[in-house]
Amino acid sequence: MSITLRGGVWHCHFFTQNGKRVRRSLGTADKKQAQELHDKLKAEAWRVEELGDLPQQSFEEACMRWLDEKEQKRSLDDDKVKIEFFLQHLAGRDISKITGAEVQKIVGKMINRNHRRKWEIQRNAAIRNEKPIPAYKDKPVSAGTKSHYLSFMRSLLRAAANEWGWIKNAPVIKTKKPVSKRIRWLTREEASRLIECMPESIRPVVVFALSTGLRRSNILDLEWAQVDMQGKVAWINPENAKAGKAIGVALNDTACRVLKGQIGKHSGCLSTPKRQREQTEPRQLLYVKCGVAIIAHGKSDLNVQV
Repeated sequence: MSITLRGGVWHCHFFTQNGKRVRRSLGTADKKQAQELHDKLKAEAWRVEELGDLPQQSFEEACMRWLDEKEQKRSLDDDKVKIEFFLQHLAGRDISKITGAEVQKIVGKMINRNHRRKWEIQRNAAIRNEKPIPAYKDKPVSAGTKSHYLSFMRSLLRAAANEWGWIKNAPVIKTKKPVSKRIRWLTREEASRLIECMPESIRPVVVFALSTGLRRSNILDLEWAQVDMQGKVAWINPENAKAGKAIGVALNDTACRVLKGQIGKHSGCLSTPKRQREQTEPRQLLYVKCGVAIIAHGKSDLNVQV
């Protein structure tokens, strides 16, 4: 018999037309279901070998292979977030049956999950304080976010078609080019008000950011070995740079003055005692503080007009 019961679970064992041996668990204790799956696997193997059909691959298998092959990718954590979202809609699906229109429809209905999480925090606080629960309304994600998710699915399906040979052709998935917005520079007065409304613990970080334009993570991870005070220059190592390339940073008098004021305080140049807590705070909290003084940019980079 080509199916056998082992450990309460049915397993199959058969040979294809070309003599390839297939042995695997059928994942069920129900004999009828096991026999049905066995017959399906055997028929699929025949179609692959005799008719040239491509073997069926699930969306989950495609995601696992993507993660294995892209393990060195710097933005792999972002890919995992996208995969988690698409698994809610495409789990168990044959990857060859996924269409571009379906992906567009899924992404088109995306809602802002951060907005939902903030409302849940407000709801829980209202329940604890026995106050009315605020009304909730879905907030759509930005066009840029939709573009990122569509681009990810396009890359995944192209890899399945062109690199792995899992599907014959990748579906067409179009993305809209983000609209470029005018860069707004802070005036000296706005920069001064921004610095004044910052807590003392992160004020040096903000001043250094205004002086150099570096990202928050690059500033907080800056080590003294990366700074040449006499030459008035600092550098970001390639492994810490977003683009994977070393960044040279000229230090003006203000930046040098900030660094000199931090000598002996921390192991790093600008690592603050509250860094662990600040990293767990929502990014929006910083924008709220900035909004007291200036119009929020929605970016982690700061530029000041000179």
